[in-house]
Amino acid sequence: MNAERFVLTQGRKSVLMHRQSARALRLVTSFAWLVAAPAFPVHAQEVVESGFGIELSAPDARVTSPPPVRVVPAEVPPPVSSCPPPDGTRPDPTLINTDAFVMARFPLRRVFRQLLLRAGAFGTNETQLFQQMWDSMDVKASAKFPSAPHCDDNATPGINGFPIDCPRPEAVEKDAALESMVPVALINRFDLADASGKNCGEYRLIYALKPFRADNRNLIILEGMLPNPRPACGLDACRPVVDFWEGLATLDAKTANGQRALADRMESFYFAGLSGFSPVIDPTNFGLRENPGSYLAGAGQIRTNMFVTGTLWQLREFQLQRVCRGFTCRMLMNPVSVKNNPLPQMFDATDPAPHERAADFHASFASGQVGRLVTDDINMISMDVPDRFNAGQSTSSDPADAYGFQMDETLPNAFGDAIEDELAHLGRFDLTALDVAKRASTQSCAGCHQLSVNEPLSASGSPVWPPSRPDGFVHVDESGFLSEALWCHFLPFRKGVLDAFHTSEPTSCDRRGRPLQSSAAPRAVVVSRSAAPVPPQAPVVGLTVAGRPFGPN
Repeated sequence: MNAERFVLTQGRKSVLMHRQSARALRLVTSFAWLVAAPAFPVHAQEVVESGFGIELSAPDARVTSPPPVRVVPAEVPPPVSSCPPPDGTRPDPTLINTDAFVMARFPLRRVFRQLLLRAGAFGTNETQLFQQMWDSMDVKASAKFPSAPHCDDNATPGINGFPIDCPRPEAVEKDAALESMVPVALINRFDLADASGKNCGEYRLIYALKPFRADNRNLIILEGMLPNPRPACGLDACRPVVDFWEGLATLDAKTANGQRALADRMESFYFAGLSGFSPVIDPTNFGLRENPGSYLAGAGQIRTNMFVTGTLWQLREFQLQRVCRGFTCRMLMNPVSVKNNPLPQMFDATDPAPHERAADFHASFASGQVGRLVTDDINMISMDVPDRFNAGQSTSSDPADAYGFQMDETLPNAFGDAIEDELAHLGRFDLTALDVAKRASTQSCAGCHQLSVNEPLSASGSPVWPPSRPDGFVHVDESGFLSEALWCHFLPFRKGVLDAFHTSEPTSCDRRGRPLQSSAAPRAVVVSRSAAPVPPQAPVVGLTVAGRPFGPN
């Protein structure tokens, strides 16, 4: 039968849909959809445990023998009566620390010195490592470090096969002192731990350019992926890490002794490591490699969020590289793709000069990402884009970097139809391809930090992506003040994950890493805050302990 066309009016938007007779018929009234669909519809045989119930596993994530799953229930926190609290309110120390007496232990020079020493990179000093990162954003003709990477190393400036701005104004920082960047926050991201126990989460350090100027801002975030020292124990081996963070709540930060104890513990965790664990500040936790190349998966990274000299806000990403000649080794900041940030122009299916990977991206996105984006809980909206589609930069003050902006003017097209076929298969007749593109933007750096702020993610107006800081572009600012998104949405979710795992009982190994007599193979652990029944042996490939696929947030 020939394709039928339906014009569906939603407010001021008209979206032209193509549907074959086999597709689910969409019934519409002038103002509302008349549907009866489950809140979290699923494909048969594709159910996986999520932090709030169930979600779809992508076709490329299926395994023939999924690991056994242990579901840890968590309580939904009570509604917050006044959120966000006033600036200066001290955040929960089990999740994030901004105390000045703690930050004093974390100068960037000390962090870089430890990275260099533990890598044996005695041919580089701390200042050189810092300055080389910014020098990489300049052209070779103006290089301060000629043998290091530069933005025009390729005939067409780019990273991962995608174009980048070259040079960037931040290249002027190649002559800056390390002391221009000061620590503002330490962050617990246990919620990013692999559900199967491959790692124990990410632990982050944020630095900001001082003194503050509204037209000259620059931030660095070091995101260390902490390896699991006993993978055979699964996530049970990570319990000392969770116990450490939960224990910080017992310290009284109003007393001198409590402040000293808190600073001592944080310093030890990051610089020395818990017993049996590496310190967070170890080069392998930031993707250390011997040779240049694309992003090293399963490792951490270093990111910049830049607005030097009042240009466009932009985010870039780096991993560490060691280069040895004879007995002398140097360390470099190696520019890599920005994770979960596909090139925005690939969402424009009518681009007259599409990127060579655009068609491959369209097929991969429609089949592998739509199911991750349909949940209406902003903490569970997720995306895990294969690195071959990730761009080399994410520009958060350019509307053209918003995926919905790119897709909006091109519908209908084959890409949009493929997305809406998947939506129909999922039972989400209330969403459109444009809604999916907008949700995808929330998972990009530019979207999460700015472009998606206060954006409705469906025709009904809900959910709405929460705001960053009032002056935009950051979730933790130069004063250590937090965004509404963190206070009211992300931190309560992470606390639920942390507390639920902390109070659960080990099933594979005890807290000393000794196997339990009754245990079989290590079980993947997923925290669930949903009352919905979940198949106990659902596959969890590629999920975090919070039930989300891996992503940048």
